[in-house]
Amino acid sequence: MGAALPLADSEFPLGHKGQRAAVLVQLKRSQPLTAKELASRLGVSLNAARHHLKELEVEGLIRYDRSHRGVGAPAFSYRLSPSGEALFPRRYQETLTSLLDQIVEREGRDAAVGLLETHLGQLAERLKAELTGLPPEERLAAVARVRIEHGYMA
Repeated sequence: MGAALPLADSEFPLGHKGQRAAVLVQLKRSQPLTAKELASRLGVSLNAARHHLKELEVEGLIRYDRSHRGVGAPAFSYRLSPSGEALFPRRYQETLTSLLDQIVEREGRDAAVGLLETHLGQLAERLKAELTGLPPEERLAAVARVRIEHGYMA
């Protein structure tokens, strides 16, 4: 088993402590993860990781996807559910608002608008590349995946 990554108290999700909190934090940091990957990151047995995953699933804090990787049983990969995501503070909103206010104060409103337009333009280019060649029924899932990767709850 690998060495567990240390967690600061401020990283624990609201109302959670111990190994289950550590599972939630690992999923927040890098999702999706398999039970084997979680066990390695937390320094626990595979059975312990599966137990915590099952309990968190019952609580509605995580969900899993099945994927087939060749012959054999499907692989299960876990990610936070919207309820699981809601356990983590979103202080970045305050920070972003403060930064935009400072840009407006120093450089003017047009500078802040330009910054946001550049960011959204880059996102649009990425989405365009992701959606090229995809059938219409797969496009919504692709957009949701890109937004989730950027920290949004799609």
